[in-house]
Amino acid sequence: MKRTAVPVCVLQQDLVLQKNVQRWRVIHTVGPKYAVKYHIAAENALSHCYRSCLELLIENGLQSIAVGCIYTEAKNYPREPAAHVAIRAVRRFLEKQSNKIHAVVFSTTTASDTEMYKRLLPLYFPRDKIEEEMAILKFPADVGDENGETVISEREIRIKPLPKEDCSKISPNVY
Repeated sequence: MKRTAVPVCVLQQDLVLQKNVQRWRVIHTVGPKYAVKYHIAAENALSHCYRSCLELLIENGLQSIAVGCIYTEAKNYPREPAAHVAIRAVRRFLEKQSNKIHAVVFSTTTASDTEMYKRLLPLYFPRDKIEEEMAILKFPADVGDENGETVISEREIRIKPLPKEDCSKISPNVY
């Protein structure tokens, strides 16, 4: 199968039907660059990449997906925090859409990533009561919002009702 580069912007996914692979589809996405200064933005962008891939899966009537590590060393994303973001984003998505997805497979390319995922997956997907109790003790401090994204309360938009004005005080000549 000949590989061709597909230009994709961060947070934009393309679904491509591969001609040589029957019944398989590939979702192309590009993860964010990581900078310590913009840690939360990179974390939320990475979470959005995973969530968008899962949304595209459902939109196209598909039920299973193999997800590679969207974060790469070339983009300076720390491996373990990125794995937490990936697993958390998938977990939060499945909490809402589990009836539409049959399988999500995390595909890794290195033995160290495989071991890391084996260690982290039980935190988010405990298989029994013992793993669930251990997960509570080992969870990171920030587990995100309903989508798994980090929310900074100071940056939330606060919408308040406008004060009620007495219409009799408004001049009829004001347009």
